[in-house]
Amino acid sequence: MKKLLKNNNGAAIVTVVFIIAVVFLLCVALINFNDSHTKNVLLSGQIEDALQIAEAGYNHFMSYLYMDSEFYKSSEGISNPGPAGEELGFVPIDTDSAGYHVYKIITYRSGNNIIGHYQVRVKPPSVNEDLTLISTGWTDQDPEIKKSVKVKLHKRSFTEYVDFTQSSGTGNNTVYWTTDDVAYGPVFCNGDIFVKGFPIFMDNVYTAGKVVEESGEAKILGKKYENVEPAMFPVTNSEIKNWAENGGIYLEGRTCIFIDGTKLYIRNNHEEYKDELLERDLPKTGVVYVKGKVFISGILDGKLTVYATDDIYITGKNPTEKNGWNNPRNATMTGSITVDGYNYNIGIGYQNTNIPLDRNATGSNYSDDMLGLISEKNIIIATKTWPYDNLQGYRSNHNYNNVMVPEMIIYGAVMSTGGQFMVEDFDKAPVKGRLSVYGSKIQNSSRGAVGTFDERTFRIISGYNKQDRFDYRFKTMSPPHFVEPANSGWEIRSWEEIPNPKIIQ
Repeated sequence: MKKLLKNNNGAAIVTVVFIIAVVFLLCVALINFNDSHTKNVLLSGQIEDALQIAEAGYNHFMSYLYMDSEFYKSSEGISNPGPAGEELGFVPIDTDSAGYHVYKIITYRSGNNIIGHYQVRVKPPSVNEDLTLISTGWTDQDPEIKKSVKVKLHKRSFTEYVDFTQSSGTGNNTVYWTTDDVAYGPVFCNGDIFVKGFPIFMDNVYTAGKVVEESGEAKILGKKYENVEPAMFPVTNSEIKNWAENGGIYLEGRTCIFIDGTKLYIRNNHEEYKDELLERDLPKTGVVYVKGKVFISGILDGKLTVYATDDIYITGKNPTEKNGWNNPRNATMTGSITVDGYNYNIGIGYQNTNIPLDRNATGSNYSDDMLGLISEKNIIIATKTWPYDNLQGYRSNHNYNNVMVPEMIIYGAVMSTGGQFMVEDFDKAPVKGRLSVYGSKIQNSSRGAVGTFDERTFRIISGYNKQDRFDYRFKTMSPPHFVEPANSGWEIRSWEEIPNPKIIQ
């Protein structure tokens, strides 16, 4: 019988082949992993680069905002051609369906090397909505990989409050918030806020000091913020003078202004004009600068800031009517309006008075009329002072009832950088009705008086009683080139990555 011998060579070959196959597959997997990892690293780097370029875009735009806080309003922008003719500035080219102003694509360079590109789009602020920027960036090597960020920017302003004061006074001159005082908007004081009685604050209260309740209790429907950073008045306001001299109106001497929609009627007693009636359109920059006193009234259709180095007198009659100068009783009343069921004479009004008075208001379907008055001294409701043809340009001995109006409403932001908002002869003038500012009052002092009242009955015994309302557009917007706090700056309120919008060529 033949003996069968066991042969393991075949099995060994199979085993070797199997091991080789496994090793081969592991090598292939490792190579694929390394390749995929390399691609992911490269992709991650390109994504990170695109994000950094997008951030460079909004930071670039912010640099222009620091030079001119109203740069986003410019319909022309600034063109800055690069070495190869590419755009390095911001030139608006379109408005997208979401209301963003879209700017030309900008080349992002490092020396002579092109790193990438970005496109910025900006949505102007609206009621309770900050200025919004979207920046989309991509590398020059891989334009298909894009990243977009959206930031909301806010700049601190004096106009954010219905009532802004430097202090509350001291000693016998302390100004209290008392019973029947109602603040229809945010309040700010760079010092303590003193309470005597039961005033009502309908919105937030901010104080660099404390809310001191000497008697009674303040009812604050918003939030109370104490020991906040003060908002400091600037040492100089030279910038606004530059805006007047370059695209605005600059005048010297006593000046009377009557606002009639988009027109300004002006009498100026400088020797160049000799009180002849001038007619001007609202200036391009929106700024009128007067080195002297101003008498002003009217109804505005547009945006305007009037700055005076001396007192500003608000009148309820047309101060440019020369036949009324010797006897203001003959001057024409500016107009009348009924607001919240109350009949007012107009001191300064808006053509469109649809302004947001609710703290929760949003949107942009409101009036686009906006006024700012800034005096280096006081803003005064005229009761006995009126323009005149003498050397100084006015007289201050007229009969109260010839100058005063029964009630008065003023629309806008009124600012006294060196004094107060007040009624002339508030403690001697006859009793009138209500005086209201629908906007914002800023005083580099304590709150000025508009009348006097009996402390027992709270009955008015001279001048006016007041009821101011806040225009909530002023939370995020200001009149043209309005004076800003010395310690203001653009701050990023929010930052987020968003899906890429369509690039517009």
